[in-house]
Amino acid sequence: MSEADHKRPRRRAAGWLLAGILLLALCGAMAAFQASTAGSAASVVPNPRGQPFGSLSAAAVSAMASNESPTAADAEGVDWDYWRVVNPAIVAWVSVDGTAIDYAVVQAPGGDPDYYLSHDIYRSWNPYGCPYVDAACDGVGGMSAVVFGHNMGGGFVAMFADFARYSDEAFARSHPTIELQTPNGAMELSVSAVDVIDGSENAKRTDFSSADEMRAWYAQRFEECDVRISNDENASQLFTFVTCSYTTYANERTLVYAQPAES
Repeated sequence: MSEADHKRPRRRAAGWLLAGILLLALCGAMAAFQASTAGSAASVVPNPRGQPFGSLSAAAVSAMASNESPTAADAEGVDWDYWRVVNPAIVAWVSVDGTAIDYAVVQAPGGDPDYYLSHDIYRSWNPYGCPYVDAACDGVGGMSAVVFGHNMGGGFVAMFADFARYSDEAFARSHPTIELQTPNGAMELSVSAVDVIDGSENAKRTDFSSADEMRAWYAQRFEECDVRISNDENASQLFTFVTCSYTTYANERTLVYAQPAES
């Protein structure tokens, strides 16, 4: 300990006191932030009724004022007229029985492909983001649809956290069906395979010239996956659900591949 250290005990104590005050203030700010984002994140759950108007666009507020109680448009409970006013970029609704996955899916804009990593379905800034289709994809109707969503762990709004659990083969086999609803109807997707990769690995493919090219590419990817369930070699579409995971790599992604269920 230097002479200067012995000469400044009060100053050091004051420094620790100041650090403690700043830490308490930071904790308070974080608590307030989490409380505010919890309310904001709740806006992405299926039932929109009772959500504050503050985060809605003027058009959405007007629509809700003229229709006090949005009603389901079909048996599954998605009122597309309502949600399309809230955000015209909504292209689908994804859900998986037995999990917390039950969210609207939007199309990422070409000019800002990462927009929905930090914005919710109401287009308000939100660290939970919103599940979105890659900007290079043609919605969910093309040959390849890559859908991203954050892994927010447990809690009220987990986003795509349960997709990370598909790296456990037992979990994947016990949750084999993904339901995808669109304005044109609903479809069931069968989980085909799961792969856990380093986030820097380029495993995304959206540009196929033909269904045959897509099938050939996926046949190779299927053999490389960590969990292989089944590959429909005649499938006309391939869906990839992507989220962060934390098991092997520091910058890890879990990819859940799914194909339209055989009729």
